Amino acid sequence: SVNKYAHLYKVEPITVFKIIQTESNFNPDAKSKSCNCIGLMQIIPRWHKDKIRGRNLSNIEVNVEVGVRILKDNLDRNKGSMRRALWDYNASVFKKKYADKVLAVKENELFAYIHQKHFLNI
Repeated sequence: SVNKYAHLYKVEPITVFKIIQTESNFNPDAKSKSCNCIGLMQIIPRWHKDKIRGRNLSNIEVNVEVGVRILKDNLDRNKGSMRRALWDYNASVFKKKYADKVLAVKENELFAYIHQKHFLNI
């Protein structure tokens, strides 16, 4: 799903994997009580009804597709600035720290983790 939608929306797959690790630590059943965020990419349903269109965010494919679309829209709105796109993705008072955290994820460690946990098909 990540590679499929990252390529469709012209977003770097590694960035999507970094967001997933930061948001849910690859737990597709992750739910945040504080903001009602759902799934791998921790989507807030009330903010993204236009992208969800009644689909089930607990479905990995749907969750990744919606999350990548949100990231792409943020990138477009911020003229390609990944840092600002991540600020918008998080949209909290901690958004600047969030962007730093996502961008600081080391790719080699992330790939080792993905491979070890068998998350290659996400």
